[in-house]
Amino acid sequence: MDQIALPILEILKGYLRNTMGIPRMKRYWPLAKKAITFLLKNGPYTSQDRWEEEDGFSPFTMATEIAALLAGAELAEINDEKDFAIYCRETADSWNDTIEYRTYVTGTPLAKKHGVDGYYIRINPFSDIPATELGDRTIKLKNHNADHGKTKLSELISVDALALVRFGLRAADDPKILNTLKVIDAELKVKTPNGDCWYRYTNDGYGEQENGDPYDGTGKGRAWPLLTGERGHYEIAAGNIEEAIKHLKAMEAFANNGLLPEQIWDKADIPEKGLFCGEHTGSAMPLTWAHAEYIKLCISIQHRNIFDMPSQTFERYLRKKKKSDHKIWRFDNGTRILPRGKTLRIETLTECTVHWTDDDWKSTFITESENMKFGIFVTNIIPTTPQSTALQFTFYWKEADKWEQRNYSVSIANE
Repeated sequence: MDQIALPILEILKGYLRNTMGIPRMKRYWPLAKKAITFLLKNGPYTSQDRWEEEDGFSPFTMATEIAALLAGAELAEINDEKDFAIYCRETADSWNDTIEYRTYVTGTPLAKKHGVDGYYIRINPFSDIPATELGDRTIKLKNHNADHGKTKLSELISVDALALVRFGLRAADDPKILNTLKVIDAELKVKTPNGDCWYRYTNDGYGEQENGDPYDGTGKGRAWPLLTGERGHYEIAAGNIEEAIKHLKAMEAFANNGLLPEQIWDKADIPEKGLFCGEHTGSAMPLTWAHAEYIKLCISIQHRNIFDMPSQTFERYLRKKKKSDHKIWRFDNGTRILPRGKTLRIETLTECTVHWTDDDWKSTFITESENMKFGIFVTNIIPTTPQSTALQFTFYWKEADKWEQRNYSVSIANE
């Protein structure tokens, strides 16, 4: 999903920076709209995170999706599709409000160990379970033999939460970000003679074996210079330019004849296998992703501002503190709780009539879905009284001429 989202951001950047004129941008718009519509229909869940390994709700992917929807809204307005722009922004706001619900855990043994109340996790694969209720549920990470990849979801730490700052959704000094940063550095940071570097996530199995033998489908994840660049961008957001410069120099030191590797060796030297602490492993080299990050870090340091932070997210969520008026319910991603005073937005992919009640079926209301003209039908439900504690609803599918045959329920509670 991030690979669908990021090109949308690039199209708007090209237009705003005058590297793409209106005729060219309008030529791209039909394709961009298809990508935006795909995000609206399928996000914020992703079938593959940015490491191409796991499915679920990922802070990194959610950050890119939300930023892309806001960028898509601007493109829609430029192309005279104002209703589409409004829907993109409203969806972005709703998804943004759910990031912590989906990916921030509290009160875990790991949080207590590091003296924080909570932290963002790498991924939550459950659409119906909030992060705080993951408990002892586990995930079987790839690149491991047998059960060696079995890891508690609530203790699966990754650097990906920094994308919430990078893409302008959360401030660098947000307490939840600072908590997560403390855990990241305690669990994933490695010091080398060439500078600091970070692992992707806990219990990573993608890298050389403990004895330095090559990765053979299993192994142990090593530190990624790319992530030193990403940390440099966080430091710029936090106003620590000198720290960012230090990370830039570390990236340069990690390079081999100017080529940045995917991973560097993080343990004592093994000369006979060509492995030296802080230098390249047998991983891909050059990793163009890391080179792109290096170039962007150079420009960001020069500007003393994150080069590719979208202005739309920064303005909407950091300056204006925009919150959503809606809570979205879908069959594949249903909310369980409607904050009091908000509208329940039911999204379906076909036309329907929603029969609903907010007093346990003493009264029944009927609302027709609205065709948004891009493959989504919407039914907005507003509880009839402030005292309502739950919404119950079912569907009559017009085209199929049949009832859903079951009821659904959403609790109403104070936010």
